[in-house]
Amino acid sequence: LAATLRADDAAVNSAAATASKSVAEQPAAPAGLSAEVLDRMLYEHVHSGDFEAAVSLFQDQLEAGTDLELYHWNAYLQALIGQSAPRESLEGALQTMQANDIQPDSASYEALIKACTRGADVEANRAGARAAYDALMARGLSLSIAAVEDLLVAHARVGDATPMRELRDQMISSNAAGRYRANTAYLSACLGAELFDEFAHALGELQGEARAPAGNDMRLLLRSAVQLRHAP
Repeated sequence: LAATLRADDAAVNSAAATASKSVAEQPAAPAGLSAEVLDRMLYEHVHSGDFEAAVSLFQDQLEAGTDLELYHWNAYLQALIGQSAPRESLEGALQTMQANDIQPDSASYEALIKACTRGADVEANRAGARAAYDALMARGLSLSIAAVEDLLVAHARVGDATPMRELRDQMISSNAAGRYRANTAYLSACLGAELFDEFAHALGELQGEARAPAGNDMRLLLRSAVQLRHAP
């Protein structure tokens, strides 16, 4: 019996030692990476679609006190977008950026605006997109054409075209977007929000003013309108 117990104890001790060794051999999360290495790792994760790895890596570096630059934060924001993170996550990230003396740029605000194009609380998302736009304009930054469309889509999703029209007109009058660019994005946003009547109305207005999108832009819009209109 004593020999049996000694054998059992030895087996248990051996298993525990093996488990401890296995845990010790697991690669630890890298801490204190250089800016260049972290940038490369985040880039590779984001562009390969491994958004979870990018988010985890960034958060580990933030907790480790690594000096993070604006481009690291923007990669993190893109990873959050890739994960379909809600507006609140992006807003929290921008607040943390600023608390760490990193000022958001156009790409930062555009990521937040993108997050505002989805989610069930359409009114809160519209308000969030508008606040991001106002902050961006206050800093003298500019929007890409894709972000202009996202901004309008966030407004269109409330189901009322009035605030979207007002925003489009404001962007044109303030030179935040050229007339052609803003009108094309407006029509595309109407389609994205399935506001087909507003799309037809706005297109008719623009055609009457000889300001309707032309060429390939018009073909793409009309093709999208037909596909969406007849979608099951």
